[in-house]
Amino acid sequence: AYAALASAAFKADSENNSVVHTKVMALPTSVALLFQIINAIALHWGDDDGDQTFETYHWDIKAGDLAVGAVMSLLPALLEAEDPPRQSMGTQQACAELSKVFVFFSKKTSSIAVKARAAEVAEKLTESASGSALPLLEASYDLWHHGT
Repeated sequence: AYAALASAAFKADSENNSVVHTKVMALPTSVALLFQIINAIALHWGDDDGDQTFETYHWDIKAGDLAVGAVMSLLPALLEAEDPPRQSMGTQQACAELSKVFVFFSKKTSSIAVKARAAEVAEKLTESASGSALPLLEASYDLWHHGT
């Protein structure tokens, strides 16, 4: 349901050339959960080593596919630069680490469309790493990173 709402917010913002709706959907706690789902699958999906202690809940690959779609829809808000612009090591770190997570996830999913979306998210994060501070992305990353 969240992925569908994020997609609707993206569509509404696209029509109005704004990020008002995606900002409402891009609560750092919600985005951090999306990052957690994607990361858990990227690291552990398809592991057959018998070690099942990595997560209390075992995410289904479809949940990851939906999470990638939601993040893709929320990117306009997540990549909105701070005003006035300033450099941020936190943003650079978040973009670099999250880009790797999305690349790893793209190798786990069997959906060609989701592979392309995950790769596109990774590319946009890499492009944004050297730019201005991205407060929503940083807050979401911090919640995810410190929660894992």
